[in-house]
Amino acid sequence: MPTGAPRHVRKSASWEDAYARCRLVAPEAFDRDRVRNLWDGDWHAAGEPAEATSPVDGSPIAGPPMLRLDQGLEAVADRTVGIGDVRGLGLMLATEFVTEDGSPDPETAARVQRAAVNQGLLLLLCGAWNQVVRMIPALVIDETAVDEGLQAWAAAVEAGTSGAARR
Repeated sequence: MPTGAPRHVRKSASWEDAYARCRLVAPEAFDRDRVRNLWDGDWHAAGEPAEATSPVDGSPIAGPPMLRLDQGLEAVADRTVGIGDVRGLGLMLATEFVTEDGSPDPETAARVQRAAVNQGLLLLLCGAWNQVVRMIPALVIDETAVDEGLQAWAAAVEAGTSGAARR
């Protein structure tokens, strides 16, 4: 690791900034078209290279495809009134539902969570008013499951918000 390189990324950093920081800190972990895995002290290429695109709207995204769950959630949020925030830590991610005045909206969160169950997702309600839907995918989730989960989430949000317009 380069001397003096910080080992953290600020919370408000964009994906592009975070990805660039990772490449600076551990350049040996990155090929042109994929991220390498470290095992037994050596870097190994794993998987097949693929164009990184959002499964929600097909737009290109920066970085390796496996790290696109948060960007997919943001894409759904960007086109949905009533989503106040998408946040998380690692693979534990959450979407907060709010009313027009910005106050917590537990009713919409519950509708979306039930719609997600109907789409095959097992998600939790959390937050002080149960206004947040939290997802914690398996650590071994693959690209196909991420894509299917994001499609199911987009459908659940659509159903639970009655197709509310863009925010």
